Order: sequence, then structure tokens, then C-alpha cells
Amino acid sequence: MRPSLGVSAWCFHDALYAGRLTLHDIPAAAAALGFDLVELNDLFYPPPRFSRLRYLPWRLWGALVGRDAWRTFQRSWVGSASTRQRLRTACDQASVRCAAFTLNSDFTGQPRQQPAALAYAAAGLATTAALGAPIMRVTSDCREKSDDMITPGVLERVIDGLRQAVKLAQAAGIRLALENHWGLTTEPAAMLRVVQEVNSPWLGVCLDLGNFPPAQRLAGVELLAPYAIHAHAKAGQFTANGEETQIDYRTELAILSQAGYRGPLVIEYEGDGDPAAGIQRTRDLVMRHWPPN
Repeated sequence: MRPSLGVSAWCFHDALYAGRLTLHDIPAAAAALGFDLVELNDLFYPPPRFSRLRYLPWRLWGALVGRDAWRTFQRSWVGSASTRQRLRTACDQASVRCAAFTLNSDFTGQPRQQPAALAYAAAGLATTAALGAPIMRVTSDCREKSDDMITPGVLERVIDGLRQAVKLAQAAGIRLALENHWGLTTEPAAMLRVVQEVNSPWLGVCLDLGNFPPAQRLAGVELLAPYAIHAHAKAGQFTANGEETQIDYRTELAILSQAGYRGPLVIEYEGDGDPAAGIQRTRDLVMRHWPPN
């Protein structure tokens, strides 16, 4: 049986960053393409086009108290009741379900910074619950390039932070899915260690099929597929016959299927041009290569 297919808000990032769309428009955009499953992303709260202006008072406050105010500013949006209600209404009106709410969390900070990280996770869980989503995707780190792999103590802080976040998730009845995204999780063995040491049924893996470095990709997918509870079908460019130029979908989907994965596959098209066309080509790719039972 093929997995359920959904659409990530990230597919529309150009329009979202330009202000032509807001996160509330994504459920209807997905429905118009024939999908009934979406993934919504905290990156687009507050709406990026207006963030700098709206952030100015918070930045001034942060300068006065000697604190980076961005997280507090973003948490005020992600955790607000009006935000949650508007997003849920948008999903209901479009007749789509939310597969996951994605939170760009960061558990690499020093102990004094962990309460803020957990407060942000709690805000995200409240939004996830309001959307009726069973999963909140999290990250170990918010930095695309970091020195986390060699900085002493970072791995241990991430494990400890996730253990605490898992307690919040369990209380909310929501599973956390750690994505192979940035920082520590770009290294498959390090990501596996994090998941195994947290050792909770409330933490699994959001396996992105394109995020590991090319030399480690197939081995990383094979290593972590047994822990996957959510997955991203990443795509950027296609060959003339419709294959993704950088990702071996036939092999990776076979690995995922053989590992017993039965969760959703959320399309995360990030190429140039019309996102609708890229989403459709990615859907065709998945349908073509998911192994028959």
C-alpha cells in the first residue's frame, strides 16, 4: 500500500517570503492540487514580509535586557490562540488534515538557554494539538552550518533537551519527529545516537530523503528508516524522464518500505519555477517508485 501523500508549506516558500501567500493560504493551495494532507511550518510565522518591521520593538527590548529577542517574538506568534484558530479554520475550510507542524527548535544552547527552548517547544505543541496533528517535527539545531559536531557537550545538551521535550509531548499526546536537517543531525550516526539515548516511543525520526550529504545518503536512510514516523519527499530538479537529479528515489523508497514505514510522505519541493508543477512531478516520482506490496 502506498503511503499517504501531503504537501509541505515549504514548497511555496518563494511566495511566502515575498508576501504573496501567508501560511493560512497553504491548506487551500494544497487542496487545489488534489491533496488532503499538509505540513505547516513555523518559519512563516510571523509572515516573513513584515517580520523586520514587527520585530523592531522586540529587538529594542532585547538590546535593553541583553537578550536575543527573536525566539520570544516568534513564540508569541506560534503560541497565540488566534494563530492556532486561524490555521485550524483554514484547514477545515479546505477539507485538509495537518500531518505535522514543523518547529525549528534548537536544543544546543547552554543550560540557561534550555528553558526558552522548551517554552518554544511547548508553544509548538499547543499549535500542533489545535491543528489535530499527531506529530510535531523538531530540529536539534537551527543553524545550517555549525560546529556542533566538534563542540564538547553539545550532543549531550541536545539529548537532555529532547528528553525534557518528550515529556511535554507525551503530556500533549503528540509524537516528536527529529529531522535529519541541520547541525548534529547531518551525521547519521550522531542522529541515531540521539534517538537511541532519548529512548522514548514519543520520539521518532522525520526522515528527509535528500538531506544527508550525498556520500552518506543511502547509508543514512538505511540506518534511520526503522525509526521513521514521518518522511519528506525532497525534490529540486528533474531529469528529462522525471527522475530527481540528486536523489535515488527507487532505492530510498525501497529502503523505507522494507523498514515497514507506513506514515505519510510529505512533498517538499524546493526547486525553481512553478511549485505546482514541481509538486506534481514529485508526486509522480513517488507513485512510480514506491514498491508494490
